[in-house]
Amino acid sequence: MPKRRSMNKEAFVRAVAARCGILLSDAHNLVGALLDSLTEGLAEGERCLLRGVGTLHVVQRRGGKRRNPRTGEEVEIPPYRAVLFRPSHRSRSNP
Repeated sequence: MPKRRSMNKEAFVRAVAARCGILLSDAHNLVGALLDSLTEGLAEGERCLLRGVGTLHVVQRRGGKRRNPRTGEEVEIPPYRAVLFRPSHRSRSNP
């Protein structure tokens, strides 16, 4: 099985700078602005559609009782919001 690779924010900034031929500081500002805009939109309940990549949206999860597997103690979890990502068909077909 091939090893899974991941890209952190710094690697993403470097890739954007290399692909666009811009300074690293400019790419850092660009990626920061993109992520801030996505975060603000999701906080306001908007769906964020990135064509060819996927969709980010917020869902409301219900709370309830959960059990700590280590101690067996029952814990009450309040309702919370979670961000879901659904990849586009193009992203799913290209591993």
